Amino acid sequence: MEDYVQKMYESIDIYKPEQLDMETIASRLGVSLILEETNSRCMDTYEDCFIFIDSRLSDQQQFEEFCHELCHAMWHMGTQRNMPLPYMLYQEWKAEGFMLQAAVPSFMLESVISKAHYKHEAVALISKTFGITEDTAFKRLKQHLLKVQNHELNEQFQYKMKRIYRYL
Repeated sequence: MEDYVQKMYESIDIYKPEQLDMETIASRLGVSLILEETNSRCMDTYEDCFIFIDSRLSDQQQFEEFCHELCHAMWHMGTQRNMPLPYMLYQEWKAEGFMLQAAVPSFMLESVISKAHYKHEAVALISKTFGITEDTAFKRLKQHLLKVQNHELNEQFQYKMKRIYRYL
């Protein structure tokens, strides 16, 4: 998913956190963005795609909702109205993961968190830099740290396996 998000942003000339603006992203992707007092949702017709964002939300929450709905616009078709519950829950889980990546792309994150000395500083810096809530910034930082930890564990495992096979 992170490769997809990076390629998507690079295809519309977005490379820095300050360029992450829902109006710009929607426009460059050919999606109509509508802010109004309604629940956030995505509506896809055969010709057009509309993302409705609840205007009563904070700017941070609006951006997070936009990134969530953008997943539905880019990856999902049709309506969830008649969809089996497990599949709908799967789509929502994917959209939540997409939101974390789209709101705080991996290819932009490392340079931001390298400026922080402590986890709470990193959360505040991510929140401020990417225009998201601290709760979402914490989730994204946790996701990133788990990925780094898994990568390190995998490398240690590979190293040990090579040593074992060398003696067989």
